[in-house]
Formats: sequence, structure tokens, C-alpha cells
Amino acid sequence: MKALRRLVRSESFLGFLLLLPPLIFLAVLIVGPFLTNALLSLQRLSVTRPQGEFIGLQNYRSLFADPGFWRFLWQGLVFTGSSTLIQVLLGTGLALLLNQALRCRGLLRAIFVLPWAVPNIVAAATWKFLLWPDGVISYVFVTLGLIERPVAWLSMPATAMPAVVLVSVWRFMPFLFLVVLAGLQQIPLEQYESASMDGASFWQQFWYITLPGIRTILLVGILLRFVWLFNNFDLIWTTTQGGPVNATMTLAIYTYRQAFVSFNTSYASAIAVLWLLGLLAFAYFYIRAMEG
Repeated sequence: MKALRRLVRSESFLGFLLLLPPLIFLAVLIVGPFLTNALLSLQRLSVTRPQGEFIGLQNYRSLFADPGFWRFLWQGLVFTGSSTLIQVLLGTGLALLLNQALRCRGLLRAIFVLPWAVPNIVAAATWKFLLWPDGVISYVFVTLGLIERPVAWLSMPATAMPAVVLVSVWRFMPFLFLVVLAGLQQIPLEQYESASMDGASFWQQFWYITLPGIRTILLVGILLRFVWLFNNFDLIWTTTQGGPVNATMTLAIYTYRQAFVSFNTSYASAIAVLWLLGLLAFAYFYIRAMEG
């Protein structure tokens, strides 16, 4: 009994009690659905076979032999990688600019953050209107002489993916802008003053002071942005629904179509399981590299 009382009064037991609610939350809302989905992926389940039939790894074998899966995985990586890269470059550049003592700096910061406050559906629907052949984008390009005639940006395989990337950059870049700006404001000004006195150029200060100072927070922002974009569904679905000719089809759209259009529930579950495991592996190795 004394040992039990000591255990109850110990800090480790108190810490366990404090962690118990979030652990239960994770088990119920994350681990439970994942295990249910994994079980569904081992069955043949569809709208015509609601009772299910255990088939083992057959769905996974079919998935690895599916050329559409690999194509849409690649397109999702292209969309995510290009969007993240552009957002990092623009967000970092704007953060460096608006971290200076400029006039109307607060107003400019608020303007650049505005897209982050717009709901995804509203942003996607607005840009879909702007990218119509008779929309503002084509009108401006024709007026400037950059194109000869209006272009259906979202209806052509060659321009659909760049157009969707443009929308995602406009919508999500403010996140990285805020992340980098917060990191910049944590760097002591004395470091820049000392570097200026030593004759360091702007690029030398950026490379040896600014970049190391924001490295950790920037890498975390990139990880979050990559995962969110790879999982993005509503923006692409609202603008192109994965078209034209599957040019903007990603795993999110493909999984949705398998589950709710083709009603191939178990096959969609197999995609979701591999999808989650892949993102977890990416996050693990990314964090390991970041810590190194």
C-alpha cells in the first residue's frame, strides 16, 4: 500500500494522468478510424457487396499494378512540391521586406495575410471565375499583348496544373509569410549591427545570421505546408475536379472518386492506408534530417 501511495503521489503518475485525456482522444479519433480503414482495405467491399469479403492483400496488389495510382501520386507530388517551393520563396521574400522599417508596414502585412482568411471554397470559386476564358486574367494578358486570344486556363491539360498551383500559392503563401516573419522577429538586432560594423554585405548577413535564425521554424513550416497541400481536396475539386483529362488528378481526388463515385470502398481504403503511411514516413525522415 505504501508503494501504491508513493506511486500515486509521484510526478510521473501525475504526468500520466495529464496525458491520459489526449491519449484517449487520439485513440478514439485517430487510431480507431485508421484501424477500421486498414481492416476495410483487406476486404472486397462495395455498394453491391456491403457485407464484405476478406481478400487479404489483394487490394494492395491491384493498387501497385494500377498505372493510374502512380500517375496521380506523381501529379500530387508535383502540385505539392511546386506550390511549397514557390510559397517558401515568396513568403520568405515578403517577410524579409516587411520586417524592415517601412511606411504602412502594418497595413501591408494585413493585406498580404488577407488570402489566409478566405475560406478555401470561396478562394477556389473566385479564381475559377478569374481564370475563365472571358475572365480578368485572360483580359489582362490579351491587353498587355502576352497572348493573342483568351485562354481557358483550367480546361487545357497544359495550363490546368500551373493554374491550380497559382491558386494554392495565393491562398496558402500567407502562412509561410507569417511563420518566417515570426522567426525574423526573434533574431536579436545586435547581430546585424555587429555584422554591419564588420563590413558584412546583405547576402552575408542573410546567409550567416538570418537563415540560421529562421532555419528551424522555416523547416517546420515547410513540413506542415507539404502535408496540408498533399492532403488538399477542396481547392482542386472546386476548380477542376481533377480534370481536364486527369491533368490535375491527385491522390485526394482519386481516392474520393474511388470511394464515392465508383463506390469501390475497400480499394479507396487501401489507397488511404498507403497514403497515411507514406506521409508518416516522410515526416519521420524529414524531422530526423532537420534535427541533424
